[in-house]
Amino acid sequence: MRKRLILTLLIALAVCAASAEPVAMRIVSCPEQSFSTLCKPQYTYDFHPDGGLTICLGEAEDQPCVTIFKTDAPGAEFDARYYLDNVYAGLLKDSYGDGLDSLSDTAAYTLGGREMPARMALYHTDGGAYMRFCAFDLRDDCFVRYEAFSPQEDIAIEDALQALSDAVRYFQPDAGHYGDAGTPMTDD
Repeated sequence: MRKRLILTLLIALAVCAASAEPVAMRIVSCPEQSFSTLCKPQYTYDFHPDGGLTICLGEAEDQPCVTIFKTDAPGAEFDARYYLDNVYAGLLKDSYGDGLDSLSDTAAYTLGGREMPARMALYHTDGGAYMRFCAFDLRDDCFVRYEAFSPQEDIAIEDALQALSDAVRYFQPDAGHYGDAGTPMTDD
């Protein structure tokens, strides 16, 4: 199971890195946490005070999604590896119990051109198998938690990680950086 987890993650991240075609993008603005990013125009997004911004890749409840939560504290003050190894791992074990099938080791991954510590979990609940990937972008004036959730199907995992990679690549710590939210633009 662990080999499958690592192989799936590596393939999905390689697909994300290889994507170089110009794509129409939609401006996502989060004034509540003072940041903006871009996503594909068919995706929807919504802000939740306890969970940050959620970008949904589809309409169904079990469709892939990405969450972004920005904290206004210097990234150097947050030990992401300790959090992922101790706190996050404990939360996953508490949440999924025997349903937690596999948990990767914390490692550095390059997403959207930024290297960040991250961890992937495979789990099952309510008759379905799912993937959860958590990464922390440690910046000078803030740190950002990104999470991708999807069914445990290769294409769904790839789509979720591509959306996460795009969110990282275009993240700006300014809600008005790109202009009006929802406005389409082309990524060239």
